[in-house]
Amino acid sequence: MTPGEQGTSPTARDGTGETRGLERAAAILGAFDAAHRELTLSALVARCGLPRSTTHRTAERMIRLGWLDKPKGHYRIGNRLFEIASLAPIRLELREAVLPYLQDLHSATRTTVQLGVLEGAQILVVEKITGHRPMPMLSQVGGIIPAYCSALGRAILAYSETATIDAVLEAGLPARTPRTLTSKEAVIRELTAVPARAGRSSARRATSA
Repeated sequence: MTPGEQGTSPTARDGTGETRGLERAAAILGAFDAAHRELTLSALVARCGLPRSTTHRTAERMIRLGWLDKPKGHYRIGNRLFEIASLAPIRLELREAVLPYLQDLHSATRTTVQLGVLEGAQILVVEKITGHRPMPMLSQVGGIIPAYCSALGRAILAYSETATIDAVLEAGLPARTPRTLTSKEAVIRELTAVPARAGRSSARRATSA
């Protein structure tokens, strides 16, 4: 027991320990992303920032809970988390309500269709429909992409309130590629052009039909 814990009730100490345990588990889960789906123990330690012994002990407990899996010595997200994530309202309710329209849109345009929601200055990808041709630049379902420099994000921002757009712009516009728009004026011009482009696209589809 540390000096700071002396005089603290067992319940409070247990609560503190549980909180720390959850924070360690969150750090380990945060080490995984679309580019790091499987990690060795050394890579997991480097990415989560926890001591090696703590990382190993916590990860092994997460394996027992089904939160992680460890095939061939590499850690990866476990199936139990997939089961839990599928219960989230954004996945269960929004996706199920919109999916028929996404399928109709994909059939009409023969191009990739994505569904996302704005969370702060980023877009959470909820669903996507692609064709047989691989599209490596597209974010995976459940992935996070910046709103200001993605087609999906700009489409959402173009019809958002001014306060929402301002909040995204104030969050920063770092360059992700040589062609990224990094000034507020350039992004606003792009957002202003989105409705006109959508109108021209609809007109072309109507003409071809």
